[in-house]
Amino acid sequence: VSASIIVSQFGVIGFLGLVTPHTARFLLKTSDNRLVIPLAMALGSLLLFTTDTLSRSLVARVVGEVPAGAVISAIGAPFFLVLLVRRFRGGFT
Repeated sequence: VSASIIVSQFGVIGFLGLVTPHTARFLLKTSDNRLVIPLAMALGSLLLFTTDTLSRSLVARVVGEVPAGAVISAIGAPFFLVLLVRRFRGGFT
């Protein structure tokens, strides 16, 4: 429910705030917030910069300019689903 409220108010870029902390925790293999939060901030800014650059350069040549939020959704949604499946199977703490 909170994810739908965030996306409806702030757009798909708010989705980064949901995906990057999980990604940082997965990469660090720890839940220590002193490590997770700085990495999540760096990953979020890097992911937004990368997807914006991809949407302006590579994708724009094929189909015209695409919003960065659409590219983030195409990349982030499958990854977030994988994290959810791992969580419910007990493979990720």
